[in-house]
Amino acid sequence: MIVNGEPLSLGDLSNHTIDSLLDYFKLSSTRVAIEINESVVKKADYDSIILKNDDKIEIIHFVGGGA
Repeated sequence: MIVNGEPLSLGDLSNHTIDSLLDYFKLSSTRVAIEINESVVKKADYDSIILKNDDKIEIIHFVGGGA
């Protein structure tokens, strides 16, 4: 799979979901948006979508700040 433009191999993906990918990167689902193959994924589906080797995933991480 490609994550944010970089190849990533998690071995056997038969049980990997978006939630497990976020765990791998130590990211909270509350501060990200996920796109798989150019389609935005609803947060409610993060635990049910099984990732595939040919998926192109974009993780957008929101950060706070400003004045």
